[in-house]
Amino acid sequence: MQNDFENLTGMLGKILELTENMGMLISENKTEDMAKLLEEKGILIKEAEILASKISLSDGQKAEIKQITDRANIIEARNIEALEGIKEEIKKSLLHLNIGTKALNAYKYSREAAPRLVDSKE
Repeated sequence: MQNDFENLTGMLGKILELTENMGMLISENKTEDMAKLLEEKGILIKEAEILASKISLSDGQKAEIKQITDRANIIEARNIEALEGIKEEIKKSLLHLNIGTKALNAYKYSREAAPRLVDSKE
């Protein structure tokens, strides 16, 4: 029993560490490197859920696990908030690109419909 509890807290500690590492990647704006961490975290969460369902825990052990998961949830919420900020920046950039593309397409269309002397390539 104690060994299972130690395995569970070890898994939760690793999940907490991965969540912190993702936060560092987000703050450094290296979100493309997060895929591996997310995959590893997902596997650990599934394994921890399976192990937790198989063992019975005392109140003290439950409190310890709750502490770890609460810390991970707080960090996860910060990470999500930071990613939302990055998402908004990307939206703004895409909006500017879209406006530029529309302007270019409109210019090309008007040039083809009614070419002017300065539009010629000769």
